[in-house]
Amino acid sequence: MSSHLLQLPHMRITFCVLFLFQFILHSSCQKYSIDNMPTDQIHFGEGGGITGAITQYCLLKNGQLFDKKHFTEDFKPLKKVKRRKAKKCFKTSKKMELEKIDLDNPGDKYYFIAYETKDFKHKITWGGSKGDASPEILALYKSLKAFTKDN
Repeated sequence: MSSHLLQLPHMRITFCVLFLFQFILHSSCQKYSIDNMPTDQIHFGEGGGITGAITQYCLLKNGQLFDKKHFTEDFKPLKKVKRRKAKKCFKTSKKMELEKIDLDNPGDKYYFIAYETKDFKHKITWGGSKGDASPEILALYKSLKAFTKDN
């Protein structure tokens, strides 16, 4: 009888550990939908040219990537990006203080990055020559755009 009483606390501890593990696993692997997006997002893409079409992508910290083409389509999910790579882009944007960069110089063909959090939304655009964007912005854009190559 006493051996059963000793096992009961161990079972409770095991149950609590399993529950906690399941909770952490579920919360860290949260999958968002178009109707349920988190506040932290990086939008990027290009537009203009003869047709004026815009291709826009939305990256989330968990690595989910969405795209939206032209003016009428809704965002559609694409292949997921590795979470650490997505987080690196968010850290780079924060480190660059992207929200403080004043760059609104679109050309006929233009590129953009928009950084959104619960506190602010900020978008930078530059023209087709890319000459007016800093090397850091161009490197970030190149990293973001690389995520779209497999989709």
